[in-house]
Amino acid sequence: MALISHYEAVLGPHRAHVNWDEGRDPGFDVVQFADEPRWGGVTYATVGLSRHALRSHVPGAELRQELLMTVSTVPDPDNIATLLAQVGREALESGCGVPRGTVVGPYGPLFPGSEMEALYVAAPVYLPEGFETARDQSGDIFVGWMVPISHREAHFARGKGWRAFEQLLSSSEAFLTDPFRRGLDIPG
Repeated sequence: MALISHYEAVLGPHRAHVNWDEGRDPGFDVVQFADEPRWGGVTYATVGLSRHALRSHVPGAELRQELLMTVSTVPDPDNIATLLAQVGREALESGCGVPRGTVVGPYGPLFPGSEMEALYVAAPVYLPEGFETARDQSGDIFVGWMVPISHREAHFARGKGWRAFEQLLSSSEAFLTDPFRRGLDIPG
């Protein structure tokens, strides 16, 4: 499969399929890549979500996408797979994609002891340029990086827009794969 080859070219061989929806066919899988990228994190990614064309925020356009989350520490591997699966399942049920700049949540703490309460869809900037676009026989697939963010960060991103939020992220020294990082100081 072209998508798995795309992932494995950067993340190495996938280590496991994560069983997050036993007994049901959810329409896609979640796989795990251990010790990649370079900093020793663990990456989880959906495989097969892109088989479903979802409505885009651009009128009349469709979005084919997969979701990815990388964490530097693994608080609960089942929880990470479940988070990706929940966002993917909600996209399938609504028929709407989750493009770059989308805030999902807040839901309350995503991990026990963490300030992170929501997920933000970004281009996977910690991975090589171009990784965010996979291709198969049907065309382009957007690989959305699900970044855990705090309640205040989610509010800022929704209120000020994705460009302002990503500028705030890039000017900070936050390590965005740390699910236990301190939330950013939000201006004004």
